[in-house]
Amino acid sequence: METNMKYDLLPLEEGDEDYIDHKIEEYDESVVPPDPADADERIVLKIADDDGNVVAGLIFDIGSKIMWLHVLWVDERYRRQGFASALIRKAERTAREKNCCLSIVGSFDFQAKPFYEKHGYTVYGVVEDWPKGHCNYALRKQLDRLSPDHVPFTSELLIS
Repeated sequence: METNMKYDLLPLEEGDEDYIDHKIEEYDESVVPPDPADADERIVLKIADDDGNVVAGLIFDIGSKIMWLHVLWVDERYRRQGFASALIRKAERTAREKNCCLSIVGSFDFQAKPFYEKHGYTVYGVVEDWPKGHCNYALRKQLDRLSPDHVPFTSELLIS
């Protein structure tokens, strides 16, 4: 590297973001070569009522033997009836079938941290005061170890 060079800090232009992303992926793949069998896959699960209205849903990605849980939502009118538990158990079963060994999720303190803990997730990281006055938790669960599923059903729920 030449020491007399002048460098400028500039805003990104069109295409720069893709170039930077590619360079990071290139480096990552030089350390951990990709396994074609581990391509990322997005899976969306939902629970609908008799009229077809979505009352709960879960979105997660599977890749590199990890399940990344992005969204778990239950309509307020249907909470505490086992819908979220049914969704997370189905997601974990799916992940295990695809040879995932770990599940990762984030939750703010005002969201579902206790729910995830009841399902065997443990906190491995905390960002305090984000958002202001709250905490953001990173939780994980080993999927390659047998653990009893939490079954809080209070009503009959049939999910295949």
